[in-house]
Amino acid sequence: MKRYQDAIKEANKKLNLLSSITRHDLMNQITGLSGYSQLLSEILPQDTVMQKYMNQIIELTRSIRSQVEFTRDYQNMGVKSPRWQNVESMAKSAAKSLALKGLDIQIKTGSLEIFADTDAGKGICQHP
Repeated sequence: MKRYQDAIKEANKKLNLLSSITRHDLMNQITGLSGYSQLLSEILPQDTVMQKYMNQIIELTRSIRSQVEFTRDYQNMGVKSPRWQNVESMAKSAAKSLALKGLDIQIKTGSLEIFADTDAGKGICQHP
């Protein structure tokens, strides 16, 4: 059983690395596409139809970038073994990363615990 678990962990690490490299390469291509789109939009004639299509290309490029970045937030899920975690301490930790400006958050979960991957919630509550 231990050998099986070790093999799965090793396979997950390799898949994680492949995902990271692929995402990095995609982001480089998207950056190039975005740059050339912006340059092209500046030299195109002020034809409204051409500008409309160019704006759609720029918006699609932004959407693709956002989708690729989204995969980063979930890349590490499932890599670590799940463990029991206190909900109150997790919620307090997540609340610290938010700009709440004078709001008082009360967490009343007591000793409630969940059995989850330690990376399951990372990236979800982060703001740019």
